[in-house]
Amino acid sequence: MLERKGNLIYLKYIKKNIFENILSIILLLIFCILAYIIFNISTSEYDWINIFLQNKITKIIFIVGIVIFLYITIYNIIFYNNCDYYINMQTNKIYFINGNRKYKKEIVLDFIQIKNIILVETIIEGEGGKIYTYQIDLYDNELNAYEIYKNKNYDETKNISTKIGELVNAEVIDWTHIENYEGYKKRVI
Repeated sequence: MLERKGNLIYLKYIKKNIFENILSIILLLIFCILAYIIFNISTSEYDWINIFLQNKITKIIFIVGIVIFLYITIYNIIFYNNCDYYINMQTNKIYFINGNRKYKKEIVLDFIQIKNIILVETIIEGEGGKIYTYQIDLYDNELNAYEIYKNKNYDETKNISTKIGELVNAEVIDWTHIENYEGYKKRVI
């Protein structure tokens, strides 16, 4: 459930290597090239669509849209796709690290700053109707919320919240009987 390496207990860890980043960018470029080719060779039985597809201004807008889409997506893949949340038992702190390089956002909380661990039930509309998920939010003394875990299994999520509560010496409160409970002032993560 919680991975432990020495003094570190990992809550959430997403680290993509260079190969995965390059593969994502290549697939994205292939998608955009195929979209451009389809845009240039497509014809329709409706005359107004053919006029729209053959217009130079439309092509320029389409190309600019593809370039902006590529730029934003590649920028997010390279700089913002890493996530590292862990508890350091030696320093008695919880680290929240998102992104990498100079775009890295790091938040460090001392165990003293932690007010409660809240177990919350959230509802997501899915194909088969409502899907219930359970998440663990950590609240600091200023009532800022930090999501540290999410799962569809209530018992597993409850056990993890209890273990985290014992580790950081904070009270665990079960608010799953209230749908989409939001008792925080600000959601940080």
